[in-house]
This record gives sequence, C-alpha cells and structure tokens, in this order.
Amino acid sequence: MNEVLAQLPALLGVILGAAGTIAASAFADRGRWTRGMTVRWDERRLAAYIEYASTLKDIISVLMRMTAENRPESLSRPMDREAGHAALAESESRRTRVWEQVLLLGDPPTIEAARAWRTEVRRLEQLAARRTYSHSEWQSLVERVDHARDRFYAAARGGLAVPGGAISTAAWNKLPVVTSPATLESGM
Repeated sequence: MNEVLAQLPALLGVILGAAGTIAASAFADRGRWTRGMTVRWDERRLAAYIEYASTLKDIISVLMRMTAENRPESLSRPMDREAGHAALAESESRRTRVWEQVLLLGDPPTIEAARAWRTEVRRLEQLAARRTYSHSEWQSLVERVDHARDRFYAAARGGLAVPGGAISTAAWNKLPVVTSPATLESGM
C-alpha cells in the first residue's frame, strides 16, 4: 500500500498533464476553427460586396451609354434605348439576387451604404428615363452616385478590416479628360 501511495503523486501528475494537454489542444482547435470560420465568412462577404458593386456599375454603364447621345461631353459609346432597357432589366435582376447576399452577410454600416448607393443609382435611372435634362442635373446626380459608391467602399473596407485607405473615385472622376497628345503638351 505504501508503494501505491508513493506512486500517487506521479500518477496524479500524469493525469493532470494529460487533462491539461487535452484542454490546451481543444482550446487551440476551437481558436483555429473560429479563425477559419471568420476567414470563410469574410471571403463570402467580400465576394457579395464585389458582385453587388459590379452589378451597380453595370447599371451605371448602361445608363451612361443610353444617355450618351444627349450628353455631348460623354465618352461612352451610345446604346439603343431598347437594348439598354433589356440590359437594365437583366442587371436589376442580378442586383436583386446579390442584394440578398449583402443583407445576409453584410454588417449594418455596409448594408446602409449599399442601400444609399442603390438609391442614388435609381435617381440616375429616373433622370435618364426623362430623356431631357440639363447638364448640371446629370452631373449633380453622377457626383451623388460617385460619393455614395465611395461611402459603400469605405464601409465595406471597414467591415472587412482591409488595411490602407481608399481613393475617392468621386474626386478622381473630376480630373480633366485627356483627349489628345496636344492636350498633354499644353499641360492639362
């Protein structure tokens, strides 16, 4: 019996060591699983944000092309209104499907920014449907769309913890357009 009692501290040490190893392993596995799930959902969220942005950019592109003939300063290749309406319907259908992914996976600031961007694009659609509008009306709405897009990208980058800053596309779009080598030589 004395021999068993003498061995008891060693036996308890082995049992406690094994329990500690199991607990530490479970804790580490749980951490790896949590990090893996975070990465997985961030990847899906990023994909949803990219697809949503691409869809809205498609809608904007079609609107630019449909209205190019009404805007002499436009660099967009004109598009027939009937073909444009068909492309808009297809893009809107895609946007509706992607919107559900954004709602499911997005964080509240990004969802709100996405909704605000869509609202501004909708206003641009309504203006384009009028067929007659002033240059300043069009330009003002395009700037609002650009600012809403910038807010969406900023919210998405914040929610995904993407390092670095974003470049304002609204400011970039105000840069002068280079149309010829002579323009470059004149310093514009």
